[in-house]
Amino acid sequence: MPGADGNPLTVTSTAVPLVWRVRDIGPMRIEVMEMIFNWRLTISYRAHPMLLEGGWCYFGRTWDVFQRTVRAAHTFDPATQAAPEGFDKEALAWTGGGTR
Repeated sequence: MPGADGNPLTVTSTAVPLVWRVRDIGPMRIEVMEMIFNWRLTISYRAHPMLLEGGWCYFGRTWDVFQRTVRAAHTFDPATQAAPEGFDKEALAWTGGGTR
């Protein structure tokens, strides 16, 4: 799937079913998880990937919503942003990043 700049966006399957690693940025890891009714973008420290620091829901389970979630994960900068773009619900409050 192409990003805003036309370059392809990548995701990597993980050993955990229904979880796709999108990217590592600094000490943080950004992943997309398939939930029962939606997709969830999550952030954790790479050293402790199972301890989620923040999570945002993107409602729906369609391919379009998955693409929207992955695009948000690719543009999310945890050092300067308090949350990713376009989420529908904050599932796990995150205290790091930019201003709220």
